[in-house]
Amino acid sequence: MRGEDIPISAQIVSLADVYDALTSERCYKAALPHEKAVRMILDGACGAFHPLLIECLTEIAERIPAELRPRKARRQSEMQVYNVVEVLLKQKDLGISGRALRLAEQEREKI
Repeated sequence: MRGEDIPISAQIVSLADVYDALTSERCYKAALPHEKAVRMILDGACGAFHPLLIECLTEIAERIPAELRPRKARRQSEMQVYNVVEVLLKQKDLGISGRALRLAEQEREKI
């Protein structure tokens, strides 16, 4: 499939995936700032996207950080909880509270 053969919904998901990959921290790279990620996409550094999608991205680029902030804040707080649980699980002789903590960790992982 090429160009117009690719459903627009798939093209939108692809663009969102590229943005997320650029702006998210990974074990092998730091997250890029929003402005740099958008510039890379608009400059074609991350592949070619439908001109209509590029136009839409240009129109909404300023609003993206505010829209994503709650999600990133939630992810940061989840990571803080994970780190605290990780440290506590490494403690020795936690007794009953340790067992409860492990159960809480299992429930957290399910969520």
